[in-house]
Formats: sequence, C-alpha cells, structure tokens
Amino acid sequence: ETLFVEINNKEEDNFIVGVLYRPPNGSIENFNNNLEKILSQIPENKRVYVMGDFNIDLFKDTRKSSSFEELFISNGFFPTVSIATHAKPNCKKSCIDNILTNCPNAVLSSYTINSDISHHRSIAIFTHLQSAQTTLNLADSARTAYDFCEDNLARLSRAIENSLFSSPSKPAHANDFESLISIIQEQINETCKTTKSNNSKRTVIHNPWITKGIIKSINRRDKLYKIWKKTVSNICKSGDPRKYEEYRKYRNNLAKTIKCQKKFYYENQFKQKVNNKKGTWKLINNLRGKVKSNLPTSFNINSEHVACKRTIAKKFNTYFSSIAKNLNSKTLTCETPSFEKYLPPPNNNSFYLENTNELEIMSIIKGFSNSKASDIPMVILKYCAPVISGTISRLINECIATGTFPQPLKVGRISPVYKKGPKDDI
Repeated sequence: ETLFVEINNKEEDNFIVGVLYRPPNGSIENFNNNLEKILSQIPENKRVYVMGDFNIDLFKDTRKSSSFEELFISNGFFPTVSIATHAKPNCKKSCIDNILTNCPNAVLSSYTINSDISHHRSIAIFTHLQSAQTTLNLADSARTAYDFCEDNLARLSRAIENSLFSSPSKPAHANDFESLISIIQEQINETCKTTKSNNSKRTVIHNPWITKGIIKSINRRDKLYKIWKKTVSNICKSGDPRKYEEYRKYRNNLAKTIKCQKKFYYENQFKQKVNNKKGTWKLINNLRGKVKSNLPTSFNINSEHVACKRTIAKKFNTYFSSIAKNLNSKTLTCETPSFEKYLPPPNNNSFYLENTNELEIMSIIKGFSNSKASDIPMVILKYCAPVISGTISRLINECIATGTFPQPLKVGRISPVYKKGPKDDI
C-alpha cells in the first residue's frame, strides 16, 4: 500500500513525500521488486522522503533486512531513525518503522514519540527545506579518492617545489604554517585527486584477490546466464538445456578459480605477517568478518537524533574534555594541591633550543610510521621531504626566535573509536 504526493514549495524546489505499508506476512521479494520500481520512477533531482511501516527489523542481521537495506541504499536512500520504533510487552524492541530520504545531509534530527494507542511509536524528523542540490543519489554519486602512484607523486613534488620557490606568497614567517599546509593540499588535489564510482563492491579494496581477468570472466558468466534466461518461458520453464549446461560449467569453474585465488592471496598475506602479531590478527578478523564499521551519520544527543556535524563534534569535545574532571570528582576526597608545589625553583639558564636544519627535519619525517595520523598522507610527506624540509626548518627556527607557536598546530583532532553498545550513543 503506497501513497505519494509532491508538495509545492514556492521559495525552493518541490519535494516528494511518500507513505507505504508492508503486511507482516507479505512476500519480501515482491515488496522489494515493487519498491525498486517505485524508487526508480522518482525524478533524480527531487528531494524525497519515504516513510511508513516496513515490518522489517533493521536491528536484526538477516537476509530479509540485508536485502531491504541493499535496495534502498543502492537507490541513494538512507534511514533517518536508528532507535526502537516498536515495543510489545515481554518482547524485544524492534526498528520496523522508518523515514528514508535521499538527502540525509539536510536532516537536522529525528525522534520517536511514545503512544498509548499502539505498540508503534510515532516517528518524525526535522529537516531543512532548501534547494534539492543537497540530494544524494548513489546511482550517480562518486567518492573522492587519491591515486598516489609514482608518476603522480613525482608531479606533486615538482608542483610543490614550484609553488614554494616561485610564488610571491611563499611561507616565510612563523605564522605561515597554514600557508604551507594550504599549498601542499592544493597541489595534492591538482595532481593526485581522482573520482571513483561508489556503486560496485567488487574492487581491490573489498576483494583484493579479484584480478582483471576474473572480472572479465564474471562478465562472461553473467552474459551466458542472460543468454540461457532468454530461452526460459512458460512452455519451457527450464530453458535450453545446452545453454544452461554451458553456463553451469562456466559458473562452477569460475567459482573454483575465485576460491583458489582467494586462498593464494591470503597465504601470501600470512607469510608477509609471520613476525607481526597485530597484522596477523587483523587478517584473521578480516576472514572472520569482524572488521571495523563506519560510525553513524547521526548521534543520540539529549534523547534526540542529531545529524549536524558541528553539534556532534562539540558534544564529543565536551565529553572528552570533561573525563578527567568527572573522574577527579569521584576519586579525590581531599583538596588537590596546586601544580606549583611540584615545580622546583625557576632557573633562567636551564632551557635552550638550538635551531633545526633541513637534514634533521628530513630524518624526523623519514622516521615516521606510515600509519601516523596526519591531515596530509604520510606517503606524501616522506616522498616530498627533500622539497619541504627546508621550508619547515625555516618556519620552526622563526618560531623559536620569536617565541611563537603556530596556530594550526594547536588544533587537536578527536577520532572516536566504537567499542560496544549502541553506535549512535556518545
């Protein structure tokens, strides 16, 4: 059961609101097929909200919920409600009602309202009624990626060198660290930035054992399947037996090839991690399917789901900055002495900083671990170290001479890591 209306918005573009209901005992396959037809008919440049009782529990990791999630995500829609929407006495809470939208960035918050009328909770969202430019369609979307191949790194190094030594606004003062970072990031976007489709999961990132030859074989297998499928009819439901046999043999041989290639890939990976316990366990967890998942786009703050990135960041900062204070209030029973009590008498001649040089900076950069956190990828810093070390050493020496600490280096980045419990609970 579905009903869709287009709402006229005089100041901005129109938007579409749809409601639907799926009976609990209805066929999930028929529901998905019909829903896909509906979503494919919606104009791509329209903001759309689809809400209703889907009777598919997103809390459960089942084939039913997975196929439903894959359907709406592949069409560019995302759920805005991730808390329980249905609760019966003596039963587990479930999330079977939701509001799907193709413009999650415009959603400010979502929430549920308890009701005595039904076991279902009312669901609602707050959203910006702005232009449809913020709509997100995965069918046409692409993610920004960077190709740090040898050729691109060489071009990047030359571009940074030209910018540093030929630009009239090259960094020269203690407060010019920001200019240096800006130059490097600008040249990275110019030389290494690329665009990759976000649609397929058959990539070297998800399945690194999949080669170009296997991809061609997969396309060939799909083609044979379509050829056989065309021979299937109401009169001959099994289709042409010869075409099916050709497809079946090719499919089975391909499955064996992929299995052997995957086994060969992981054998090599384990050999490379012989003396690396952390790397070995990472491979084992990857094979077990126990991999890191992305954080949700919205968080539960004061019993409301908030998607505003600034509000979320502020809440995380408040939480982490208050940990020590809250811990002290629980553990300390007496007044804490002043830090001055632990300091020795001052000595004006006890502190001295020597100027750095290009070689020292290069040595420090080369010694960094490749996994070192940085706004600029470590592979770029190491490759371009001969070019940027001179500029960095001059800026640091200027900081020492003037007693100035660069403003960009005062900024700390908080990277929350999910441990346990609800993912949207800070």
